[in-house]
Amino acid sequence: MKKKDYFVIYFLLILDLVILINSKNIMNNIFYTSKLFIKNIFPSMFPTMIIANMLINLKIEKIIPKFIKLFFKKMFNLNEKLTSIYILSMLSGSPTNALLLKDYENDKNIELILATTSFLNPLFIIGGVGIKVFNSAKVGFILLILLYIYSFIKLYFNRNKITYTYYLKEDKNNNSFFNNFKESVNKSISTCLNIFAIILVFNVLIFLIIKIFNINYSLNIILSSLIEITSGIIKIKNLNIDFIYKFIISFVLLNFQGICLQSQTIFLIKNKKIRYFKYLIYKL
Repeated sequence: MKKKDYFVIYFLLILDLVILINSKNIMNNIFYTSKLFIKNIFPSMFPTMIIANMLINLKIEKIIPKFIKLFFKKMFNLNEKLTSIYILSMLSGSPTNALLLKDYENDKNIELILATTSFLNPLFIIGGVGIKVFNSAKVGFILLILLYIYSFIKLYFNRNKITYTYYLKEDKNNNSFFNNFKESVNKSISTCLNIFAIILVFNVLIFLIIKIFNINYSLNIILSSLIEITSGIIKIKNLNIDFIYKFIISFVLLNFQGICLQSQTIFLIKNKKIRYFKYLIYKL
């Protein structure tokens, strides 16, 4: 057994002991996280994930108007397939973009493609952030547009790095609408359960870090958002700072998306040789 394996074993044993000691608070934290997932994350993610999968299976790129394809090709060097994935990612958010990119192989630029198609669900930005944090859907729309513009700029300046060294696995089966729907639902349910488990783990870790190091409330909000964006960013409304600072902090955190969501994305596209550090650089 390697030395690092001993370290991992001791770390897990200590972590298990800490969880047992704080079992009551941990249970409350899990209950809160479950409630947050069911109310704020699942309703916006699940239906859009199903639709996005079905549209990709039905080859949505065939019906995208030519002028849109031409625009994405000339501006960002994206072919028809990546154009459809980019547009669907804008509408459905992360980590659905990872599901849409799973069938691509041998792409040395996959970190760039993954990072530039990485968005939070528009319903969460408008409803969860705009309305719940700023009491204004208009602010949510402004944040959403700015995030889209930022992604366009990032993709534009890196367009020459997209070389199309990958290929796409073609589905030779002509599935009926019902089979397509059934397959997309099953895949989406499995994905949502994995995402839920990852969010639970990260929120428990956040709780333990805050408790052990006795972190103050303001730093708690920022730390929570950097680690798990969906539960952390909603708390920004409680910060006693001016609107403009709340807005800037929200924009930065929504773009970064949190380590938890980044982990979900990497997990879902695990069949790729993703270099997390390079993916992180693109996100930063």
